[in-house]
Amino acid sequence: MVEQIKVITRLPNELCTAFMEWLVRGGHDIKVKKDRIVIKKAQKTGEIIAKRGSIQASYAMNDYMIERFKLFSLQWLKYGKSWVEELDNSMMCKFAEVQRQINLAKVA
Repeated sequence: MVEQIKVITRLPNELCTAFMEWLVRGGHDIKVKKDRIVIKKAQKTGEIIAKRGSIQASYAMNDYMIERFKLFSLQWLKYGKSWVEELDNSMMCKFAEVQRQINLAKVA
């Protein structure tokens, strides 16, 4: 019997921050555009379709991001839920620091 694993083509909202942190740690540059997030590393370019300010259950990814998400998922299986939580918390701390700096700039 051959077991087939379905390829995930959409990034679940619950994993966005952990996946982004994992990409950053892997040397990717991330740019937020009007209707997508562009992720680059060397000659590779990935895209996640996400309109700014619009929260969805999941987001479409191009082939490069699908391959990256597959690797991310394998590492999740290897290291467990706490690994994903650590990535998520790390990215959320960065976001909180950016928000704090924005608020300080408004006061100054």
